[in-house]
Amino acid sequence: MDYALELFYRESWLDQRLHYEEYFKDEKILLHESYINFLWHPDTFMPNAIASKNPQKHSISHRSLLRLSADGTILYSRRISIVAECPMDLTLFPFDSQLCKLAIESYGYTADRVRYFWSNNMGVPLLLHKIRLPDFQIKEAYVTSVIESNYSRLYVCFVFDRSSGFCLIQLVVPSTAVVITSWVSLWMESQTEFQANFPG
Repeated sequence: MDYALELFYRESWLDQRLHYEEYFKDEKILLHESYINFLWHPDTFMPNAIASKNPQKHSISHRSLLRLSADGTILYSRRISIVAECPMDLTLFPFDSQLCKLAIESYGYTADRVRYFWSNNMGVPLLLHKIRLPDFQIKEAYVTSVIESNYSRLYVCFVFDRSSGFCLIQLVVPSTAVVITSWVSLWMESQTEFQANFPG
């Protein structure tokens, strides 16, 4: 199964070469987004993403932020659209539960060079009560971080419970109606043959 996400992706890192605390201690500098090409930044990618795109520049949906703090901390925020894959286990269909993960990691830097962490306020479960799906209910959403194959990786995890009532209405009821209809036609044929054998 594929799923699409529209999100604001924010990452922050510390580059001590850019600190200016001795000049302006508490001041933050907003930079034009093109400056990201001149700064070191983690080569973040999403390994299970099938497609991703940024909105066209100068469009209403294009949003990005690049901010430098006095201690050298850089915040880079942008809006992106992602289509990711989610392998499903349908053993218990239509009473199944699915776990879909969106993975985030560095493309070229191993964990000893770049380590990913969620910000402090991401330790609580994510609230997704406004999202409605026809055949699934979102049971929970949470974040986690691991080190796999020497790479630091973050996960956004979504747990879906299938709405069995939706499947019954969409699959079982129409299938049952087709089977009953075929039985009626067979019963009518047998009645016709019976009347033909015993003419009145």
